Amino acid sequence: MRIIRLIFITVGLVLVWQTIVLLTHVPHYILPAPVDVAKAALTHAGPLFDHAMTTLFEIIAGLLLGTLLCHDNVV
Repeated sequence: MRIIRLIFITVGLVLVWQTIVLLTHVPHYILPAPVDVAKAALTHAGPLFDHAMTTLFEIIAGLLLGTLLCHDNVV
């Protein structure tokens, strides 16, 4: 039940986003339509994945370094 509610909320928010873009004619460089965002994500999936993996590595390395260097200095 919880998953279904989450799906409905997500779909609803995307529909509101699309409706706002269509009704207000906001320039695409300020607020792109969800369809355009999805197309760009699929078109550039390789580089996005590479950069996401780099970011994940940096997050884990920073967490490990922070834990190792500061574990004795707990306040």
